Amino acid sequence: MEHSKIEYTRDAALEFLHDELEDFDLHVPFEKRDSAFFRKWEIVTYAHNAMQDMPLNDTMQEYICENGFSSLKDIFEHWQKSGMDWEPFEDKMQQAKDMVQSWIDSILQTIENLRLDERSLIYSVVELVGEGQSAEFLAPGIVDSDNLADLDDYLDFVDQLVDDTDISVHVRSYSVGCGESERADDDALAYISKHKDELEEKYGIDCIKSDDFTDYGFSSDPYFDDDEEQDEGMEP
Repeated sequence: MEHSKIEYTRDAALEFLHDELEDFDLHVPFEKRDSAFFRKWEIVTYAHNAMQDMPLNDTMQEYICENGFSSLKDIFEHWQKSGMDWEPFEDKMQQAKDMVQSWIDSILQTIENLRLDERSLIYSVVELVGEGQSAEFLAPGIVDSDNLADLDDYLDFVDQLVDDTDISVHVRSYSVGCGESERADDDALAYISKHKDELEEKYGIDCIKSDDFTDYGFSSDPYFDDDEEQDEGMEP
């Protein structure tokens, strides 16, 4: 179903959840419906049903509407990370409500921790292109040629390439919020990545730096070391 104009109401939020559940069912072919699929299907279905009777404040209504078809997926991932039980209990609906409430509490805590009314968060969008492959990711603070190699996402990208591959790097650094600037942490980056439009409308997102450079990856070629050894052994 298309949602041309989003209204942040309880009914709109529940409609998004309903459509996400239907979308999940329609886009998984029957031949790929293994035990993992049916376990996930059971959990997200219970989560969907549990939320029909649970209170959703204005913040969560807005969050679910802005989150599109991702809230049930996020609840499932929250369940996986939290290590909460999903065993044959008599009252699975209560178990589902506890799971959903835990997810809601984590979202509200993340929003509270952002404190964008009293500080600005600095982050960068990094684009990498090399050897016919590309990647894009968010990183804390301002990324440049000096600290690029400190990023796990960059190292994961380089691992896919052969040594000495030229990597084209495009970095755009942004500030969002009001007040003194701080580096965005991982939780803030995860929220920003999903709610950029909402944050842009509420606070404005300013590009504070743009940089393009070439990184040459890693090299295991001992050429220069050999030259140094040869130079040291040469007579003047």
